[in-house]
Amino acid sequence: MKGGISLVRLAALTCAGSAVVVLLIAGFAGSWAAGIALGIGLALGGVNAALVARSVQAGGGFRATSLGRLGLLSVVGLGLGFVLVPAQAWLVAVGLGAAQLILVALSARELVKT
Repeated sequence: MKGGISLVRLAALTCAGSAVVVLLIAGFAGSWAAGIALGIGLALGGVNAALVARSVQAGGGFRATSLGRLGLLSVVGLGLGFVLVPAQAWLVAVGLGAAQLILVALSARELVKT
């Protein structure tokens, strides 16, 4: 269980750090709106890691909670994207996808270590 908790923390921190880096790079490249949209997606992906751990601990059905959680995060992310940066809102979905890749990579690394 300790490995799972540290994996969740690592995933959340990696997603948050990636959001800040992407925001700064995009901003300095002249597209703050794109950076904000990607950052929103990456940050929500970090929240997803914590929600996964909670749902596993609660013992809920994995499929049902996964679909609901990802659907909710997608709606919230796209809603924030359309409110904050309407022209770049689609990049929120790209950020969420990148966060999922981060989660998969960290999980795979954890599996290889064991």
